[in-house]
Amino acid sequence: MHESRIWNNLTAATFCSSAGQHAPQFFALLPPAARWELHGFYGPGFELADEQTLERIRAAGKSEPSPPSRAGKHYRVISDRYKSYAGVVGKTNVSAIRELLR
Repeated sequence: MHESRIWNNLTAATFCSSAGQHAPQFFALLPPAARWELHGFYGPGFELADEQTLERIRAAGKSEPSPPSRAGKHYRVISDRYKSYAGVVGKTNVSAIRELLR
């Protein structure tokens, strides 16, 4: 796997994990099937070391060719919304971001 793709996947997995802990409303932006795909690929509900996270992502990508692409699309939906809200209220103002998601 290319180095930048590895970094992007790790960044996405970290973001999804953090969103799941601090602002799970982001996942409500996605249809249920998309939430499952995102969870299956990035595993945001797991407390894993970086290397374990990357191994999980590699295994998910080998089992079927399209999960990386689909998970990336779903990640962009919640990531873009976060960036939009963070630009308004500040990226560390989690309570305000949660309010915007209501």
